[in-house]
Amino acid sequence: GYSGGYPDLTFGGSGFVYIIAPFLDLQHKWFYNFEKRKQKQKTVEGNSGNFWSIRFITTGPSVAENVTRTSDFDFAIGPTWGIQRRYSKKFHLLFDIGPQYYFDTEGNGNFWPIMIQLDLGFDF
Repeated sequence: GYSGGYPDLTFGGSGFVYIIAPFLDLQHKWFYNFEKRKQKQKTVEGNSGNFWSIRFITTGPSVAENVTRTSDFDFAIGPTWGIQRRYSKKFHLLFDIGPQYYFDTEGNGNFWPIMIQLDLGFDF
């Protein structure tokens, strides 16, 4: 995936900002429209539905970057709303959006009003 640096946690760089680093993205989802989808004869296979969630993301030490980070580890947490769909047996879509609070191990942090995630997947 791609994620640029957080404004208060990265400095320098110009043009396309990148940080290549291992990351962990955890999300607990509460699906709320399975019954409505079933009544309309729509599939809920593969957890196809709408959801609310809590998302936690952490990024570790960089392998390569064109910015300076305030710490080797940063974190973000926040609520999201999203949709998850499975189309046929091969294609998956995930989209979610929401605010997040980001921070590092040095005590720097701030609020980011809109985080967007878009995942497209294929089963082989």
